[in-house]
Amino acid sequence: GIGDACDLYDDGDGELDAVDICPKINAPLNNCEKVSSCSELRKSNLIYFLDSDVDFAREGICFDINRNDITLDCQGNSINGRRDVETFAISSINVQGLTIRNCNFNFFDTGIKFNSVTSSNVISNTFEQNNFGIVLDADSNSNNIDNNNFANNRFQSIVISGSSNEVNNNTLFGSQVGMNITNNVAQNRLIDNKISGAQTGLLLEDVSTTFLNRNVVCSNSVNDLDCKLVADDLT
Repeated sequence: GIGDACDLYDDGDGELDAVDICPKINAPLNNCEKVSSCSELRKSNLIYFLDSDVDFAREGICFDINRNDITLDCQGNSINGRRDVETFAISSINVQGLTIRNCNFNFFDTGIKFNSVTSSNVISNTFEQNNFGIVLDADSNSNNIDNNNFANNRFQSIVISGSSNEVNNNTLFGSQVGMNITNNVAQNRLIDNKISGAQTGLLLEDVSTTFLNRNVVCSNSVNDLDCKLVADDLT
């Protein structure tokens, strides 16, 4: 369920107050809430922490995050689907300030889908055997995808159709396309990523002013890098 009290640490005064914390995520008591099943997350300025694995055996969305400034910390737990079409572990539309961290996403059509989501973070997660790992649709700008692992996702591990996103320190293995930057976007920065074992490692389609630095893209079966309609200001 959702809304359970945190496992508490009492600072010794015998009262539950802002000094008491949820020890697993080191957050103030009044800023955190347990979640143990698929839910709508709709309380801003709150850290939800997943306290067990979750199995999602139907179509639709497991966690629908529809408010600004929400964190979901899975604490290393898994969110498992069935890889059916139109199933999403997390879906968000028209919000900002999200953080998704420490989650394992398995067997979904899409692990995380952001539509017009800005200034958000996807940090230290794993995506395995989904059709798509992370999809940032148009107008999903100024997001950070950092330190995630992707393995054997069927079609594409990361798809970015927004601008000014930072994609850093991720490891991508397998899939038809490791990372796809597409849809007339600009100012995306890709740094220190490792992409291997895909058919095409990095696909750039209709992009400009894209910054690439210290990425290792190798041992992909068809192309390591495939550029289509790329402007001259690729660096």
